[in-house]
Amino acid sequence: MFRISNQPIELLRPGHTVEFVGDWPETKKNRSFEVVAAQQVPYIVDRVYPTADYNDLDFSDESNFGLIPDDAKTLYQILLGLKGGNGWIVYPMLPVGHYLNRLEESALVPTPGSATLRHLGGFTSEQSPFDDPRVEFHTVKDVHAMTLRAYNNSGKFTKMIFNFLVNRCHIVPLADAGAEGPVGRRPEPRDERRGVKKLIHHDEWKW
Repeated sequence: MFRISNQPIELLRPGHTVEFVGDWPETKKNRSFEVVAAQQVPYIVDRVYPTADYNDLDFSDESNFGLIPDDAKTLYQILLGLKGGNGWIVYPMLPVGHYLNRLEESALVPTPGSATLRHLGGFTSEQSPFDDPRVEFHTVKDVHAMTLRAYNNSGKFTKMIFNFLVNRCHIVPLADAGAEGPVGRRPEPRDERRGVKKLIHHDEWKW
């Protein structure tokens, strides 16, 4: 799931329920899980680009970027804030090579460097500031890898800083919740849980 929010994003915490909707890996697909533990891990990455150039941050296992968990019981809820100049535009791609945010007209595809299409489907540091991230996405083991294509539209040689906050969550199937949680913890009735978060796979946006 990927989204840009106009409100602060709540972190998943123990007791929250997550529902995986759509074409997630078979172990998660259309199933519900409970968060039984959560650990917040800051992760800052920077890149330097010349003007009118772009670079891809590939989250796949092959790239060793580290934002896809190895354990099937782990969910990464990832928040992203940006810093480095107002001219930067970042485009989510999922799967690799396919712009996630696009319109239905075949010619309307995000295009870094285009005078008319460079602002289509991307986000900037103004929309998701470094200290107040408004971009959220989620990864689990064996998920399709996401790529972020960062384009320097500032007109000068500039550094972009990516501030990731990785909320590393231990999740268990809802029917097993409590059995694998902290010692002495009892399952809570469904209507007493703290909240349900639906993680809608990007394929559900295709119709």
